[in-house]
Amino acid sequence: MIEDRLIDYQLTPYKIKLTKPWKTAKHALAYREGFILKLCTAAGLEANGECAPLPALGTETLESAGQQLENILPKLIGLTINQVFEHTYKVFPATNYAIETALLGLQAEQQNTSICRLINANAAAQIKVNTMLGGLDNNILNRAKQAEAQGFSVLKIKTGILPVEEEFSRLEGLIQQLDPQTSLRLDANKAWNKNLCMKIIDRLNNYTDKIDGLEEPLNHYNEKQYRELQQATAIPLALDESFSGNINHASA
Repeated sequence: MIEDRLIDYQLTPYKIKLTKPWKTAKHALAYREGFILKLCTAAGLEANGECAPLPALGTETLESAGQQLENILPKLIGLTINQVFEHTYKVFPATNYAIETALLGLQAEQQNTSICRLINANAAAQIKVNTMLGGLDNNILNRAKQAEAQGFSVLKIKTGILPVEEEFSRLEGLIQQLDPQTSLRLDANKAWNKNLCMKIIDRLNNYTDKIDGLEEPLNHYNEKQYRELQQATAIPLALDESFSGNINHASA
């Protein structure tokens, strides 16, 4: 049997203006931009991957990503999908994500399945997807109620933007007015130090039934401190921009 090989690729840049700036504890974005990568095989399979760098949160720049893609992609032509996976390319995270997801898409097409079932045959058929509500400003309750009316039962909120007492007071007020089936995912974008994190987690422990997770609470990644924080709560703690080549994924 002749293995299917890559014969072409397309790299399409995009730049989309956000309806309103996306604010985190440290940054504000007005545009989302990157590249859509399409890989094509001799058997007629096609699959896409997206490269959307966020340098403010620790990825490569858009320029660096574009340069890496233009350098790597021509070298993949003629290789089988498995051969590409066997190669080790020193690439940045957004660049790697685009190539890897496109390759996984091709593998899934070959096996007539989805990417999630390709990775895990027992993957859930459905998962709850959150909607982004931004920060805890004066209009947060209206946005939350609108999201609930649209069928969302998981709401993601940016924290670490306002003073802690003000923010927590607004969070508690919001929780009290949400539907009993609605839960929250909080994203602090590395806003707090260890001591403040511990105090905030202690207060959040009163709402473990309403909070699905807390993302990037610690301002500087430290595995020992993350373990201590996680031991102090049943709320799952998540990493995002802290991930880099120097973090041991198995222990982080």
